Amino acid sequence: MRKSDFLGQLKSLVSGNNPVTNKPLSNTSIMKDYNNIKLLVALIEELEISLEEERLIQEKKKSLEERSAQNRLEGKPERHGFSWTESEKIELKDAFLQDLSPKTIAKAHQRTIGSVISQLLTMKLIDQDEADSYQ
Repeated sequence: MRKSDFLGQLKSLVSGNNPVTNKPLSNTSIMKDYNNIKLLVALIEELEISLEEERLIQEKKKSLEERSAQNRLEGKPERHGFSWTESEKIELKDAFLQDLSPKTIAKAHQRTIGSVISQLLTMKLIDQDEADSYQ
């Protein structure tokens, strides 16, 4: 069952209806109890938050895919302008400590050489003099 279907059924119960038949619940139903209704309302709120978070994640993912596509169209590295993830930073450090050049690292990470050098500076793996020597 999808979350949206489950949400609809919970809302039906809170409205006093059987979610399967959509007929009113009997007055003796435990679902008419105030505490049970409060619980259902809390579940509905949490489920709505969860659905909204999922929607935002999908929207962001789509946005990242669109940005990558735009970068490709403009002849830029695919990840140009993207933040460095923690795992990318670890990979960058490992590659640099293995004496790979910023140019090689940039190609592997789909970044510009300037981005790699900037991140190496930020991570204090090189100083400004060394950064200048790469450009």
